[in-house]
Amino acid sequence: ALAATAGGVVAVWWALGERVGMLAAFMCVRRACKLNISNATFLFYTAPPESYANGPHLDPVFYTTVMGILANVCVFVSVGLYYNFLRTWSSKRVFYLTYTLHFAVQVCSLPLFLEWFRDTPGLARTFILFEETAEVVVQNLNDVPYFLLLSAAAAEGT
Repeated sequence: ALAATAGGVVAVWWALGERVGMLAAFMCVRRACKLNISNATFLFYTAPPESYANGPHLDPVFYTTVMGILANVCVFVSVGLYYNFLRTWSSKRVFYLTYTLHFAVQVCSLPLFLEWFRDTPGLARTFILFEETAEVVVQNLNDVPYFLLLSAAAAEGT
């Protein structure tokens, strides 16, 4: 995977120039260094009772459908938040904020893993939707400055 990523960055660098290539390399390094437990949480949230008796046992179709709809809504929420509150900030400051928020949202998953909602499955489902929605909003807020930098670095007409 590392070789494929490096090859992709070199190809972008060669095809689109140094400025866009540097942004692509930055994006790849940034994504590689980010702690992300979303795949593990998906497996935990959708695990059947046979594999984990105290889990939330969400139906994978329900989880992916609801989260897909929420993710699309969150794009508009994130752009609105960025435009209203963060557009005057430097990209570096936005990245610092979003990485801090990302860490905070990941830590917010602990009550589920520690089974604090074992006796209240409805509250657990609400908490999961809130935590996952917050994660998508933070990820989108993190991506807005990157795409603004990318659009500024790209040559006109490309």
